[in-house]
Amino acid sequence: MNWDLVAAVIEVVGAFAVVLSLLYLATQIRHSTKTTEDAAFRDVFSALTVQWASMVEGPNADVMLKGLDDFKSLCARDKYVFDGLMAGFVTLAESTILSHDAKFISDETMDNWGCLVRTRYLPYKGWRDWWRESKEIYHPHAQVWFDRQLEKTDEAADF
Repeated sequence: MNWDLVAAVIEVVGAFAVVLSLLYLATQIRHSTKTTEDAAFRDVFSALTVQWASMVEGPNADVMLKGLDDFKSLCARDKYVFDGLMAGFVTLAESTILSHDAKFISDETMDNWGCLVRTRYLPYKGWRDWWRESKEIYHPHAQVWFDRQLEKTDEAADF
């Protein structure tokens, strides 16, 4: 028996097994990444649904409408409520932005966020006033992202 030939065959089979293992591992990593992205997407929009519900229920809806129109004219109590509602919304957006930076959220989802904020909040003077007073408490990436969205916003638009 030719031991050199046997060793060569075993080496080729071993190399083939390594390649198959790497292909399997790559497939599993891709699947895990997609699963993580899907879970992050569901988490974001589940949290967004809860946040929106709190923004539009009962007296909060009135405060939101008044605050979007003119944040500075709100009484202290309403300013506090508006600030809390907007902080919750922007914090949720901020976590999405940071998840996008970590590649857990797709570019498409971020484009959708941009469309949402540009059409529902940023056109309003009250939101812009609130942002100028509040933006420093948010992560620099969130500040840049919101400021870029503001640059793209039609301030004459009215949802």
